[in-house]
Amino acid sequence: MSTIPVVQVYFAKYTPLAAAILVLWDHCLTFDEEVADMWRCFEGHMVTKIVYILNRYFTEAVMLYTAYVMGGATGNELAFHNVGRTLWVLEYPWLIENIAFIMTNTYRLWDHKPTIRKMLPVILVISIAGAFVLSVMSVLTLLRTQIPSKVIACAVTGVPKTLPSTMGILLIFNLLVILVSVYNTLENPRRSESEVLDPLRGHSTRAYLIQIFFPILILTCALKANLTSRMHLRLERLSHTLQYDVMCTAHELSIIAFGVPIPPISTFGLEHEKANTDVAVEFPLYVPLEHKLRENISPPEGFKIIPFKDYKEVGILKETPDRVERDALGIPTVAMKTVHATDRCKTNAKSDGKDHKKSCSRATREWWHDWENMERRIQPGSCYDDRLSPQERLHQAANDFIGARRPIPQRVNYIWEQVQLYFGLSQNTPRQKTSSNKPSKDDEEDEDFSDDERESQIEVPQASQNMDVQRTTPPRPGPYNHVEEDPPQADSDRLKTREPLTDASKKKVLDFFQNPEKSVAIFLSSYMMTQGFHFDEYKLLDFPRVLGFFIKYLITNDVWPECKARLVRSQNTIDIASQELICTSKISKALPDVLNNAFRDHWKINPDVFFGDAVPDDDSDADEPEAKRRKVDPEAAAEFEQSLKDSNVDLVKPEDVDTLMEEAVVAEESGGWGSEGKWNVDDGAKLAPKNPWGNPPEQDWSFLKSRPGLMTLLGPTALPVTHTTGIVEQSMRRIADVIPPPNDAPALPHAESPSPQAVKAELERRFTKVVLSPWLGTRTGNDEPTISSLSKGPVLGKEDVKVNVPPSGPKPHNPWKDNITIFVGEDVAKDLRKGMGLGGSWIQMAHRQDFESEVDKKKKKKGKKSDDRFWYMCSLMTVITSYHVVPSEAHGDVSIL
Repeated sequence: MSTIPVVQVYFAKYTPLAAAILVLWDHCLTFDEEVADMWRCFEGHMVTKIVYILNRYFTEAVMLYTAYVMGGATGNELAFHNVGRTLWVLEYPWLIENIAFIMTNTYRLWDHKPTIRKMLPVILVISIAGAFVLSVMSVLTLLRTQIPSKVIACAVTGVPKTLPSTMGILLIFNLLVILVSVYNTLENPRRSESEVLDPLRGHSTRAYLIQIFFPILILTCALKANLTSRMHLRLERLSHTLQYDVMCTAHELSIIAFGVPIPPISTFGLEHEKANTDVAVEFPLYVPLEHKLRENISPPEGFKIIPFKDYKEVGILKETPDRVERDALGIPTVAMKTVHATDRCKTNAKSDGKDHKKSCSRATREWWHDWENMERRIQPGSCYDDRLSPQERLHQAANDFIGARRPIPQRVNYIWEQVQLYFGLSQNTPRQKTSSNKPSKDDEEDEDFSDDERESQIEVPQASQNMDVQRTTPPRPGPYNHVEEDPPQADSDRLKTREPLTDASKKKVLDFFQNPEKSVAIFLSSYMMTQGFHFDEYKLLDFPRVLGFFIKYLITNDVWPECKARLVRSQNTIDIASQELICTSKISKALPDVLNNAFRDHWKINPDVFFGDAVPDDDSDADEPEAKRRKVDPEAAAEFEQSLKDSNVDLVKPEDVDTLMEEAVVAEESGGWGSEGKWNVDDGAKLAPKNPWGNPPEQDWSFLKSRPGLMTLLGPTALPVTHTTGIVEQSMRRIADVIPPPNDAPALPHAESPSPQAVKAELERRFTKVVLSPWLGTRTGNDEPTISSLSKGPVLGKEDVKVNVPPSGPKPHNPWKDNITIFVGEDVAKDLRKGMGLGGSWIQMAHRQDFESEVDKKKKKKGKKSDDRFWYMCSLMTVITSYHVVPSEAHGDVSIL
């Protein structure tokens, strides 16, 4: 039987008591700091206080209880039960602490490995579950251990078999972590052997050994509890020190911290010897300040120390519900009277979750971005007296609108003057005059502005160009200002420089007031075309932008509350214009596209040169197969020729034109500076004739080589065999529908014989169909459709309602009612918008069998009854928007299609 040394017995008996005394003594030393830093204020987070209680008071309770049990102060049976409870209490904190520490190191090692980050938690959960089950079994085994009644000590007869298994599971998991750390180190390239061992030395191996062996000594546990408590108190003290925001001056803060004022800043420089104070201030200042703030002092009268958790930012808010620029306290801001060059954002902050470009770079910032930011600074509400006439209110709003946006680029100022001129706000047409002044930076940034407009300066009325006139919006009337007040008068500051209104200007403003939707539609359609603004792309973009900002200003500030709904509808027109106006330029450049040019080059028909008679209004000639040419009376022609000769006017006949053309060709071949355009060549030398057979010279078609032909686009197609030109029409048509080709359309089977239906199906499979409907009364050219003399096929008149449909072939074409269909490429179709108008020449692609005799038709297979024929665009003359309106149309609401 082995004997236990007395030293070990006393060590096991009195070590818990020594540890408890060590913890209690340290608690007494730090109790004053605990009261001052931990329990003085309960406004902080309660979680930190609960953790401190567990770390300090719970550890002391465990230490005292362990000393009570291990010292033998209880009876035998009570000691038996107390040992089991103690093991149960100490086992799980130790186990959880070790596993959490290991898991922390594991995630630190593998935070960049997504696969391992998912695998290691699964393995950890399995290990914890197994260790938990085995730990419970170990504790239950220890609870069943019997201690002799005469032995007053804590003894365990044997180690349970489940305890090694528990330690083995944790050991295997830690070995896995070690292997993972080694692998993580080895996978990095160019590593030596020493560098492989260095990370291993600093990871979970050393931490695991420390957690296993040191907690065995109960004195180490007490030491750890003391160190942790002191560190917790120190952190709590620092948090209280940094929690206060002293809302006072440096002079008053020095009185609070030191009891004496700090000398002025200038006394610490070159004027230190001139200071009238004997106070010696030593640096750093935070050492005495910390001790002063720890004392229970109160701030001076009139000042308040705000805790950091109660501090709220009071800067300018980015967005406000009422669109008024306010700070966090709800106080509206006041715009500065003087605009400085440094009044811009110095940082590159993100707004609305989007990463915008640097605002400091003026080269990449457009003018409308600045105007959009100004929208938040607009004072909403009714600041315009509704008892004034609509003309007076509109003039006030125009001056306030443009005055708040000064300075503006020159091209935008030109557009604004055009807006004022159209709506009756300005009576003088903007003129351009030369100026020797150097252009400003804003003018240099307008890259899209044309040279003639860049070199000139716009002369505008004094009312809108006066820079000294500032915005003086009157305050909102109070609740009792309507009692016994004078009749309303216009703001003299805003109207003192305005010229008297003429009757024409008043009528324009009144028309805008009565129907703003129609006025805006006319301005952005027919007026822009009449003035030639549609030739510059920047004007197509900036005109709706400038007018849109102005309409929004009128709506937001309730300038015309009686027609606010109509202003909102006019804003919808502007939104459509911002998309369609630029498309008019793109469509004009893209059409006719390569496909329609290929059709035109193949048949070589130009209806823009040979104009025919207009379409008849009745069906008097409907029974005739072809239109007749108008015959000229010979006697009237002779009289007309004689009158021209009497007026000394030479009449050139067609046969004379041919003679002149031949002479011009011969003169061109001979050259004006010698033969073949060379110097020092004898012109009398006989040259070989270039055209010895007398045939007319071949035409030069080299300009067509750059465009692909019909076979290049369509491949080996039967279209030249099955189709020919039919009706040639010149008209304005509206885009009724844009039908893209079907997705994943299968290839058509090979036809045994040329078929027009197969050709049409192939075009529908490869190209986009555009359905065009008639659009009459646009006043952009000929209001009525015109049929060229080159047309072939039946055409109905305007008044024709009923027509006899032929048994086969196409039905007669009615240019006033019938739709036509053309094909375009996908790159052109993206710019086409439903409702927009296209004015040009349209040529029908008829079937060849439509013009065959009845005998030939009987020999061939009859076509589909009343089958529609597709068309192609020969030329494009005009592109208009879907809301196009002319001033001569009847008054009323304009329907936007």
